[in-house]
Amino acid sequence: MLGQPKSTPNKEMYLLSVDLSKPDKLLVIGRNNDLIESPTSLYIDHENNVWTGSDDGISVLKGETFITYTTRDGLVGNKIWSLLKTRTGELWFGTIDEGLSVWNEKGIKNYTTQNGLPDNFVGKIFKDTDGSL
Repeated sequence: MLGQPKSTPNKEMYLLSVDLSKPDKLLVIGRNNDLIESPTSLYIDHENNVWTGSDDGISVLKGETFITYTTRDGLVGNKIWSLLKTRTGELWFGTIDEGLSVWNEKGIKNYTTQNGLPDNFVGKIFKDTDGSL
C-alpha cells in the first residue's frame, strides 16, 4: 500500500507492507530503507521486489534496502513516472520529457525523439489483454 501517514515528518511518502502470514506486523518502508524520493510509480515483481519510480530514478527494494538506478547507471532520465514489465521480462520506464528506457538481461536501451520516439514525455505505459504495449 502506498500512503502518507499523518505522523510522517516532512510529508514523506511511504510504502506500507503487511505480511499476511503475520498480520500483526506492519513494515513501513521509506527513507530509513534508502528510498530516495517519494514514489511516482510502483511495481512488484514475481520475486516480491518492490520497484518504485521517482523524480530521482528507479529504486528497487531487495530485502529491506532500496538500490537506486539513475542516468549514471544508463537510464535515459531520472524523472520516472511509469513502470511496466512485459511478458518477456523487460522492464519499461517512462519519463517526464526525457524519453523511455527498456531494461532486459542484455542491459538498458534508451529511446528519445532523436532515435524514433514520437515524444519524450512517456507518463504512462499500458499493456492490453494480448500483451501488446
